[in-house]
Amino acid sequence: MALKFLAQQSRQQPRNGISSQINHAGFMRELCKLKVFGRILYVGAHPDDENNKLLTFFAQDQLVDAAYLSLTRGEGGQNFIGSEKGTDLGILRVQESLSARKTEGTRQFFTRAKDFGFVESATETMLRWDEHAVLADIVWTIRYFRPDIMITRFSPNIPDLHGHHQSSAILAQKAYDLAADPKAYPEQLEELSVWQTQRLFWNVYQESGVKDIGVR
Repeated sequence: MALKFLAQQSRQQPRNGISSQINHAGFMRELCKLKVFGRILYVGAHPDDENNKLLTFFAQDQLVDAAYLSLTRGEGGQNFIGSEKGTDLGILRVQESLSARKTEGTRQFFTRAKDFGFVESATETMLRWDEHAVLADIVWTIRYFRPDIMITRFSPNIPDLHGHHQSSAILAQKAYDLAADPKAYPEQLEELSVWQTQRLFWNVYQESGVKDIGVR
């Protein structure tokens, strides 16, 4: 059925010039993805924390279903090229994120965590975030998206210059376990089911690689 649909879509595309070549390439990529099983959820704190090259590699080269979960919408960041601040800046950064996901061929998720500006520690961040609510959103995303692998942009164990960064990894590590626990956020199980992600990695940006951070 899926092959028939893709074939029909291909016949409906333009047959001339660059457009037909692009459409054909996209069709073949979608066709090849039918043979690939696997999902990767990448987790960061802000809309610009993700590793675009890595996400593009997963989606375009490995044909894996990949997504980026940004805990905040970036409304507390700085804007050096426009006048948008606060909520308006958050809306702008969300739109930029969605555009980036479209280019990569990946998906985008957010939580209700607020970007309240720069803080130096994860401890200070946790005092201002509703940890229970943010964890619920991460767990929901895991149960909904059902990734085989999770990757955090930052380390849960190494302090970062921005408290939001380390906090995103700490909460992702907690959610990794909670998503598989039927006692955690049981109200979600009316629509979803528990999910055990197989591995959790940290994207070691200094080495442009990934590192197993020892999660069960």
